[in-house]
Amino acid sequence: MKLSKLLLGAIAIPLSAKQWHVVAYDNIKPNVVAFDSKENTMTIRVRDSNGVVASALEKTVTVTSFSAELNFNGNPKFQNTKWEEDSPFRLGLVSPGENKLGRLKRAFSKNWVIELFKLVPSGQGLDKVYFFNLTQKSGNVGQERIHPKSSLFSEHLAQFKSAEEKNTSFRFQLPHPIPTSALWISADGDDTQSQFDVTLKKLEIQTAEKAETKKP
Repeated sequence: MKLSKLLLGAIAIPLSAKQWHVVAYDNIKPNVVAFDSKENTMTIRVRDSNGVVASALEKTVTVTSFSAELNFNGNPKFQNTKWEEDSPFRLGLVSPGENKLGRLKRAFSKNWVIELFKLVPSGQGLDKVYFFNLTQKSGNVGQERIHPKSSLFSEHLAQFKSAEEKNTSFRFQLPHPIPTSALWISADGDDTQSQFDVTLKKLEIQTAEKAETKKP
């Protein structure tokens, strides 16, 4: 991904089709993703489905916070459970680490796992994908877990979104800085058989790195 703006530690993420690719989870109906080049927006259409839109950054940066402007048409069905398995929107930070996908592991890995490991720099492994989720239960904000189906996923319920809220400013200061080589975005309704659309209108990450000046 070419960094469109790098100023005072803020990176504005381009929302164009050439910067992102869709990753499907095995045996789960995939979302449909559409891009509007004129408006510079990404729309994820959830129809009892799940999936990922991923983009590698130009280089690894240390993310300290993020902000996203979102528009919703519908929501996942409300889940009166301790943890919501379906989320209207999750922003995942792919962090390099020590876990490597060797030849033997690769042969037995699902396709989405192989695609995930492609998002870390050559020669490095993976720590985790750190997800920051919108939640429809205000009392759940602040909860964290390692996903029961994959130790590669850490989840933090970061901000409440009511069912009536159509336009959402998702802004979050991370509990600690996270080295990040790629973004892994999802919205899901497969567990609750939900149907909704979410349009990402703007995405910006704040980093600990000093601002760079590039000549035109």
